[in-house]
Amino acid sequence: MRRPEEGYAMPLGSPPYQEPPFPAGRNAELLLAEFEADGDGMEYEVPEPLKLVKSSKPIAWIFDAPQLTGSVYHEGAVLLTVKYREVTGYYVPYIWGDNDELMLLNREVYGWPQLFCDHDALHKDESSVWGIITRRGETLIKLSVSLERTARPKELPLREDWLQVRKFPNPIRGKPSIRHLIHTV
Repeated sequence: MRRPEEGYAMPLGSPPYQEPPFPAGRNAELLLAEFEADGDGMEYEVPEPLKLVKSSKPIAWIFDAPQLTGSVYHEGAVLLTVKYREVTGYYVPYIWGDNDELMLLNREVYGWPQLFCDHDALHKDESSVWGIITRRGETLIKLSVSLERTARPKELPLREDWLQVRKFPNPIRGKPSIRHLIHTV
């Protein structure tokens, strides 16, 4: 297959998104919160070969990112801090978005288990910012904050490494599935 005709994810021909780099981070707005959660519950969500960093706090985010078309992509996620060998990074057990192209990108390229959510946006009123992620009318994540000042990037509890495990089920009964560890920086 000639390189210009090759897709960027499975299946090869005609991927539903452009080639990297992906523009989601430019002029995006992110509402992020660390929270307390049951350690056994978090450990249950982490697949092998990843290991939960037990001293870590999970993160929930609601994210609005402008796209090339001028529309805004609304997304919510839960992040857990995990370790694989010497690498510590985030694992995403839950993520929702309101755009099918970016949902496919997140599933196919990053291995994130993204599902659809209802369309919404971050809301701002004077010093308050709040957001909600709903799916079929059911609230999944709700975050709010009263701002005293703009956050400095170094203050945000974000890591550079992301670790994800995705599974390609074998369509033939009795044959093993393929597990794929993805490490993005």
